[in-house]
Amino acid sequence: SLMPLDTCNISLGNGTDTSVIGATKANTDCYKGSILVSANIGKNVTLGKCAFEQSVALKRISMPSTAKAGTALYSASCFERCFSLNFAVLPRANTFLGAYLFNESKGLSLASLPPTLSGSSEGPFGYCSGLKRIDVPDGVSAFGWNSFREGTSLSLINKNDATRLDESSCRLCVSLKRAVIGEGQKTINYTFESCYSLSEVDIPSTVTSLNN
Repeated sequence: SLMPLDTCNISLGNGTDTSVIGATKANTDCYKGSILVSANIGKNVTLGKCAFEQSVALKRISMPSTAKAGTALYSASCFERCFSLNFAVLPRANTFLGAYLFNESKGLSLASLPPTLSGSSEGPFGYCSGLKRIDVPDGVSAFGWNSFREGTSLSLINKNDATRLDESSCRLCVSLKRAVIGEGQKTINYTFESCYSLSEVDIPSTVTSLNN
């Protein structure tokens, strides 16, 4: 548990490339890096770059509605390779998904995004092979490069209004059956490569080139 006083603000992972709780990429025993199973985060705590990276045993983490988790453009790898994390509900304070937020968290099956969300940097759910469904709020305008790459279990990206999908967004999502691309998209480039189950794609009038 991390419960700072009202007068205290704490940032876990403040621009470094080293995991605060788990292991680091340079560690040869990186997949044995943490035995932490549950975390209870209090108010006035920001989860930044590499905060829980490779906390391979982490199953549960609770945060107040005011908590921010990997919201900066390159608040990379906040929950990267948290293999045991099963579902994620991000608080309303989160307005942006930083790079590689849940990258390679292969046990993640469900992600609930807040209505305050506007978009993402690259790869927030890349290689999350267990992710089956993601509900995208109406305010999201774009998902970055490799957003859902190799999400082999992902069958539904539930989105009501326009969304731009950047290069390789859904590459190797072999279970994806239907995709709707929002108005404003100009180029489709490797977006649905090797999506073997895809039977229907809605392409908007704004698309001017289909590459690769």
